[in-house]
Order: sequence, then structure tokens, then C-alpha cells
Amino acid sequence: MIRPLPEELRGLLARGEVLLSVRDAVRELLENALDAGARRVRVELWGGGLERLVVEDDGAGIPLEELPLAVEPFATSKLQDPERIATLGFRGQALYALRQAAILRLRSRPRGQVGGGLLLVQGERLEVREVP
Repeated sequence: MIRPLPEELRGLLARGEVLLSVRDAVRELLENALDAGARRVRVELWGGGLERLVVEDDGAGIPLEELPLAVEPFATSKLQDPERIATLGFRGQALYALRQAAILRLRSRPRGQVGGGLLLVQGERLEVREVP
């Protein structure tokens, strides 16, 4: 379940994820996939990733109702216990940083579900749709 980090924990974490290159963006998305239990990940780049970047995986997926929260700052499903970090990423900043830099299409289907959701993000504009 994706949820905002508590205020006291936010202050302990570095402010903002810096994505300086396509490589940084790919790394963050790969880490998200692996943290979600993906066994298979496919990456596609058009124009070196500056025109289009697609990361597709078979991880756990994000429920439709949680998709908008996934692109908010300091929102994560990974940090259950700040004393025991067991994931590659945990600050809830990567998708938010991508949201600031690009037009974002986030499609997700939780494991075991027939349909899923599509989140379209451009700046502050968010649109969520159910998809088969």
C-alpha cells in the first residue's frame, strides 16, 4: 500500500531525487521494478531515452486507487520500518521527480487482477483511467 511518509521522517531524508540523466531515470525505474518483485524487466529507449523511455515489468503492480499517490512526493509502499530498510529505494521521490521532468504514463495491473489502471500526468494535471 502506498502512503505518505510521516513528517518527522521526511525531514531525515534528502530533499528531492535528482535525476540528471536518462541513466538515472532508468536506474530508478529498474529499482522500483525489482523492489516490486519483478522477475522480468524490459527497457526501451527512443532517441536515447530523451524522446521516449518505457520500462515494463512483471512486479506486484499498483492498485488503481493508489496510482495518483505514486507520483506525489514522499509517498512510498516500501518503507515499513525506518530502522530496517530492505529495498533499493524507499524515499518516495523517483516518480515525483519524473513527473516534474516529463509527460508520464504509468500503467499498472496488480498481480492476479484482470484489469488495471492508467495514470496520465503532465505537470500538475493527473488523469486516471481503468484499462483492460
